[in-house]
Amino acid sequence: MPLSERQAVELFHLHALRILATGPDKDRVALKGGCNLRFFFGSGRYSEDMDLDAFGISSHVLRSKVDRILDGSPLRLGLRSRGIEVTDFSSPKQTETTQRWKIRLSVEGRSLPLHTKLEFSRRRPGGKARVAVLFSKGGDLVPILKPVRTEIPNAIERAMEISYAGFNSQVVAFLAPSALDEYGTPAAWDALQTSVVSSLQEGLR
Repeated sequence: MPLSERQAVELFHLHALRILATGPDKDRVALKGGCNLRFFFGSGRYSEDMDLDAFGISSHVLRSKVDRILDGSPLRLGLRSRGIEVTDFSSPKQTETTQRWKIRLSVEGRSLPLHTKLEFSRRRPGGKARVAVLFSKGGDLVPILKPVRTEIPNAIERAMEISYAGFNSQVVAFLAPSALDEYGTPAAWDALQTSVVSSLQEGLR
């Protein structure tokens, strides 16, 4: 069965992450965002791009490392076995706070290329990290630390601001077909939104 566009991009992310997680700098990067939620927390949403934090590694060392990965045999051979080729990549943004690579993929049986990005961010010294995941894989509320608790009212407000149209374009469009019946309707979004807000409110008690 041929890979879908989402599956092909995800395979690239997984292969790139596997290689990033080896070698002496493996503890200098941390996966975050949608890929983190999907790979480690069972999210049903595919991601267009892969976002990571970098710390304790200079920008020029990271740039050299990622360039070698994208141009190297371990990544390309692993992808080639699934009919995927890295046909081109560029690094249009390389600053001390953000490093971004754009990658073009070709997939066997598909005439149009696929595009994705790898982006690494560095927090400014003294900056406060914001906690994005407040729930365990089983859906239980994770005990919230005091500094995070002060952000809950803002989180509730943000959750209530998200419309079904926004959810549909940013989440439903990236779900596997098997998940559409469960999450792809306005009623499902209303129930999910209510559940999230209720759980956040529990964190204030």
